[in-house]
Amino acid sequence: MSVHPLAPGHEPASSRQTTVGHVDVLDAWLGTVARPGDAPVLLADGGHAIDWNAPACPAELTYDTAEQLLPSGVRIVAREGNRRLMFEARAYEVMLRVASDRQSQQHEVAGQVLFEGLPLPGATVRLDRSDPSAAISTDQTGQFRLPPLVHGAYGLKIAVEGAILMVPPIALQ
Repeated sequence: MSVHPLAPGHEPASSRQTTVGHVDVLDAWLGTVARPGDAPVLLADGGHAIDWNAPACPAELTYDTAEQLLPSGVRIVAREGNRRLMFEARAYEVMLRVASDRQSQQHEVAGQVLFEGLPLPGATVRLDRSDPSAAISTDQTGQFRLPPLVHGAYGLKIAVEGAILMVPPIALQ
């Protein structure tokens, strides 16, 4: 796990001003496409122990393209049924891309974890309701991809140094 403690001096996301650098990072991520070979590695017996009872840090929804337009200057090409979400918790950002496949009735959720605007490798991600052993780690660019999901509401727990980021449930329909 990377050493990026939750610093008490960081204010909640709602009070932070968006800067050009912040938008550039977001724009760069939105333009990336995860490839099958980029899937993160599942934690195995040799993985580090995660304290899932560490202090919880709720993440707040900053935007959801299903409910609001992206900020001016941020452009994406999206298929029908796709959406982008961004959550913030202190100095952390969790960006998610949700893609729906109507034929298989499954959803793909891929994301990226950032700390102070930079990718956070080695953070551990799992579905809120899943077995802790079913966790995955973010890769060197802070990205992760969950296994295909069926309709339902899913929250995420993300283990970072000294805390668990709690992403509220996202309805997949």
